[in-house]
Amino acid sequence: MKYTLQSKILRVQYDPDAITLNVLTEGSNIVWSWASTGKVRLANGGELDFADAACESAAYTNGTMEGVRASYRGFCDADGNKRGFTVETFVAVDDASGQLRVQAWVHGDGHGEVAALVYPPRMKFE
Repeated sequence: MKYTLQSKILRVQYDPDAITLNVLTEGSNIVWSWASTGKVRLANGGELDFADAACESAAYTNGTMEGVRASYRGFCDADGNKRGFTVETFVAVDDASGQLRVQAWVHGDGHGEVAALVYPPRMKFE
């Protein structure tokens, strides 16, 4: 599902299923976009791509920000073993500042299983 988040200074088009995000700032025709999708780096050196996981998303407001919560689950490693953790994300526009905020956290991972999240992905600028 595609979402549009807006403030006085920016407009964000976000698709958590496709793991795409485009930002247009007020008074500019330059679009900033994610250059890739998110990744989970495992302690054993493996890397799992968000695009290979199932995504569920919904609009969400936490009192100071309006945005989108998305859950990614069903990650499988290179050997086809399903991983039991879920990656939760929140992409929002902060009501007070008008700026973009991105958060991510892991639930249900084994001790030392996940080394790092590469999220948000790096941006490409025109």
